[in-house]
Amino acid sequence: MNHDIDVKKVRINCYRQSKVAGEFMLQLRVPGALIDAKYLSFVQGLCEDFGNGTFHFGTRMTFDIPGIKYENIEACNK
Repeated sequence: MNHDIDVKKVRINCYRQSKVAGEFMLQLRVPGALIDAKYLSFVQGLCEDFGNGTFHFGTRMTFDIPGIKYENIEACNK
């Protein structure tokens, strides 16, 4: 499927373009590497609903959620 993607627009909300066409990775910043446990279920929901079901910790203190389809970015932002 061919998409006319404005990468600058999606990078504003911390989405990074993946090597897989039409997929992005969302980077959620975690200031000071400290997060309340209640937010982990929110991250889990994002991973399962919009991503590929996984996340990893980035080197810059971020939750990185790969596998988000371009069509789902607007729904994920809400």
